[in-house]
Amino acid sequence: MARNAGKWLRAFKHHPVVSKLPRRTRRPLKAFVKWLINQNNPKTMTVSFTRQAAMDYFRVSRRTVDYWVFRLRFFGLLASIASGRSARYAPKGQPTTDLAPVYTFTIPDPDHKLFGNPDLIDTESIHCTPSPVRESKTSWVKTGTQKISYQTLCARAYARYARQHRASLESKRQQLFPAHAQKAEASQLKHLARCLQHHSPADLRRIALEPILAETTLLFRAGWQIADILHALETRPDGSRWDTSGSGGMRSVQAWLRLRLKAWIKDSRPLIAPSELKAQADTARKAEQARQRAQAAAELKQSAPKDSPARVAVRRKTAIIRCGSEQAARNQHPELFESA
Repeated sequence: MARNAGKWLRAFKHHPVVSKLPRRTRRPLKAFVKWLINQNNPKTMTVSFTRQAAMDYFRVSRRTVDYWVFRLRFFGLLASIASGRSARYAPKGQPTTDLAPVYTFTIPDPDHKLFGNPDLIDTESIHCTPSPVRESKTSWVKTGTQKISYQTLCARAYARYARQHRASLESKRQQLFPAHAQKAEASQLKHLARCLQHHSPADLRRIALEPILAETTLLFRAGWQIADILHALETRPDGSRWDTSGSGGMRSVQAWLRLRLKAWIKDSRPLIAPSELKAQADTARKAEQARQRAQAAAELKQSAPKDSPARVAVRRKTAIIRCGSEQAARNQHPELFESA
């Protein structure tokens, strides 16, 4: 933090990046800095102003004022203490007045990367009024042969931090709360049971969620899907269909659900899911088809030698196409036309 405005003004003038800015950019930025010094509170070394006040004083657009503030903050010469707030966003019970943001003057560290490498900033792309095609707060940082915006670098750094932070929280949660994994599994089972109620006939929609969980938890833990349970409610393990459809004639829907699913459980262990059985059958069928195709191709290759009439005819047509005419093919490949 700067002790006085004069020291801060000298830091601005001798900043390595500011000195390399074009004249058309440095002059209005310097005028804005002097205006900030006039708005400065010498006791607290803070400045509070609205964007509209700066726009009226310099006769510029809001994008230009935002650009100046962003540049000073990026150079390490300005720091935000409190953000502004419009009157229409004031909480209930508080005065509906516009609150201006509060900034403080700062002097950048000499060890900052911009001091040692001022060429990191592309000064040719810095203008007083940014182009409407490009974001007003975009600054470009050279990284080798590629130019990446400063906002992109910040977003990538924050994304890396967020991933590491979430992983750290999850590991701590697993250590401090051993029951967290059980709660997550219970939540997932409830979600599957609700989906089963949604996709099932009207029978399961007439009962609560707890009876459905009691009968389907074992199957869901074994890897069964909702389609597998719906198939098991209408079909036996041997592929035959049940005599009745739905829970009609049963004393309760839960008893019907228990009876139908019990047929797919043997020795307290669920059988292979119907979808998995179908996938295994499809894999075996495709393997058998591939074996039959390979066997047929091998038999065809053995039954048709190189001098067979069909192969000679194909080679003859190929030679005619390659040579351009039948006479040229006869001259270059007479062996193909001996039997013709």
